[in-house]
Amino acid sequence: MPVDQSQLSQNTYCIVGNGQYAQSQSFTPTKGEIIGVMINKYSATSGTPNDLVIAIRTNNAGVPSATVLTSKTYTYAQWNAFSNGMVFVPFTPVALTPATVYHIVMTAGNTGGIYFLGNYNSSVYAGGNRCQSITAGSSWSAQTDDLAFQTLYAPNSQIIITG
Repeated sequence: MPVDQSQLSQNTYCIVGNGQYAQSQSFTPTKGEIIGVMINKYSATSGTPNDLVIAIRTNNAGVPSATVLTSKTYTYAQWNAFSNGMVFVPFTPVALTPATVYHIVMTAGNTGGIYFLGNYNSSVYAGGNRCQSITAGSSWSAQTDDLAFQTLYAPNSQIIITG
C-alpha cells in the first residue's frame, strides 16, 4: 500500500491508558483518502488496559476534535499479539481533503493499564505534531514532538464500494 505521510524516527515512548492518557498525531495529507495507518508499538502493555481505539479525527484549532471519521479497536490481547515495531491498522476507507489537518488518535478509556507507543522527542515532521490528553481524551494540548507513524492510501481506482 502506498504511503502518503510518514515520520519513522523514534527514540522514546509515550503512553495511552493509565486512567487518563490519550495521544494523537496530526498530519496533513496530500491524497484524498486513507485506508490505514502504521503506528509504532514500542513494547507490550503494562497491566490490563481497556481496548485501544485508533481513530482518524478532524482538527479543532490544532488539537483533535470529537468528530471521528473512521476507527479500529483492539483488545489488549490483540495488541500484545503484534511484534514491537510498526503495526498496520486498517480502516474502512474514508475521504480526506488534501492540505487539511487531521489527527490519528489513540485512546483507551479511563481505567488502569498502559499501551506504549514510539515517538521522537522533538519535532521532525513538518505536517503536524503530537497532541496529548491527560483527561482520557476530553481535552488536548499540542506537544513539540512527533509519534512514529505512516498514513496509507489506495489510488481511487482500487477502492471498491459495495452496498
